[in-house]
Amino acid sequence: MSPWDDDIDATYESRNEPAVLKSIVFLDVDAAEVVASNAPRLRWSFSTTAGERYLGNRCGQCDALQGDWYLHKPEGPFFPLSQTAAKDLTIAWVERELSAIATAVESTWLDWMLSRSE
Repeated sequence: MSPWDDDIDATYESRNEPAVLKSIVFLDVDAAEVVASNAPRLRWSFSTTAGERYLGNRCGQCDALQGDWYLHKPEGPFFPLSQTAAKDLTIAWVERELSAIATAVESTWLDWMLSRSE
């Protein structure tokens, strides 16, 4: 799949701000290699619920796809509501340009994480 496929309804934009990507349906090869080396449980998976293939979290024990809603809902692993909860996250910072078709989320907790890494 490429970002230029006719059946993809997407808005293309360039961002220069830190963001968390979710619902990733396309990721350029170099960025996909960085993800594979840092997060081996993130793999291309088909979700019956979402009706599409996306880069999804897989369970470390049973290999089941972990749906994005459960990971990105308020107080979920990727949506901490306090600095204390954000401290439980470990992030591998990779600063590089990438091409993706995804939802980009900017959040206060990401600002907390950035200030922690300085």
